[in-house]
Amino acid sequence: MRALRAALYLLLFVAGSLAGAGAAFYMLELRPSPTVMYRVVEPLHLSNGVVLPVGTELGHRWSAPEGFEQLCLGVNVGGEELKRVSRHLEPQHLLFVPYWAVSPGE
Repeated sequence: MRALRAALYLLLFVAGSLAGAGAAFYMLELRPSPTVMYRVVEPLHLSNGVVLPVGTELGHRWSAPEGFEQLCLGVNVGGEELKRVSRHLEPQHLLFVPYWAVSPGE
């Protein structure tokens, strides 16, 4: 009888632990959260010469302690357009290449 009671308590402990871990995972990883977005309201010139037109949507990536915000723009390229870009390997691990917004003419 004592072994059965110990097994029951162990089973309840494991079930509670799994339920708690599942709830924590949902709260931290799976629950959708709003995305802060920015919209270009006047042409935005970048340091590589690209000009983002009015209406371009940019997602907020993070805020730097130095006082600037890092915004993301995704570019999907497929089909024939893939022939217009070249692929190469970069020795450093880069997820993206950042460019600075500059005043026109810089």
